[in-house]
Amino acid sequence: SVRTEERRCGRRLAGSYPVVVRDRRGRVLARGRTGNVSQTGLYLLADRPRDIRPERTVLVEIVLPVSPGTASP
Repeated sequence: SVRTEERRCGRRLAGSYPVVVRDRRGRVLARGRTGNVSQTGLYLLADRPRDIRPERTVLVEIVLPVSPGTASP
């Protein structure tokens, strides 16, 4: 097997949360779930993502659960 050096610098937290990815105009590019999340990125599992490239600016909406004892949005 081939081993590669880990390039991620942030600690990853596992969690599966609903995600919507939109372009600058608000058009939906993908819907899916997180695989894991860090302060500097996320792993996204999505069905049929549309036109998402590394250099493209997108808005990522993640729906997080409400913790007991906190006010809901």
